[in-house]
Amino acid sequence: MEATAKNTDAFLAAIKALAAEKCKEIDRETESLRAQRLETLQSESESHYAAFTAYEVSRVQAQLNHEVAALEADAKQRLAAQREEIFESVFQEAAERVRQFTETDAYRDFLLASAKSIAEMFQSDRVHLYLREADGVYADALCAVFSTKPKVVFKSDIELGGLRARGVHAGKLADDTLDARLEQQKQRFLEESGLSMER
Repeated sequence: MEATAKNTDAFLAAIKALAAEKCKEIDRETESLRAQRLETLQSESESHYAAFTAYEVSRVQAQLNHEVAALEADAKQRLAAQREEIFESVFQEAAERVRQFTETDAYRDFLLASAKSIAEMFQSDRVHLYLREADGVYADALCAVFSTKPKVVFKSDIELGGLRARGVHAGKLADDTLDARLEQQKQRFLEESGLSMER
């Protein structure tokens, strides 16, 4: 009986040892699976984090780009408005000074010199002489400069003063109006001042 008890104890001890070994093996496998799963979760988490971070950085960058573009557009618009204001102010002042000039004796001399220059251009060709109505008082003196008496035509588009002439035969045009001269100065001013009116 004692032998049977020993055998039973040995059998139970073997079963316990086998069970303990199986438990250790199960624990090792469980730990390995847990470590693998943790590594997978960590990798997935890092991947999600990287994707989320990239998305957020991209979104914030796009938003900033949009805001910067809007600020640049607004600044360009305000700058263009300031440039236009400066441009208009300068040429309103210039036009006013030209108007003041047309009320002086020097203006009559200017018209006569302009008529002589135009008469040389057209020589014997008959011309139509265009001037503003306010300068009609100078018409006879201006016509006397030409070898063939020009036809005087008052033009409403000559606002500041000066002369314009067109040859009857050749159709050539000479524009020595103060309006044309001021317009040329506008172009030169824009080129030289850097106050481009582009928007």
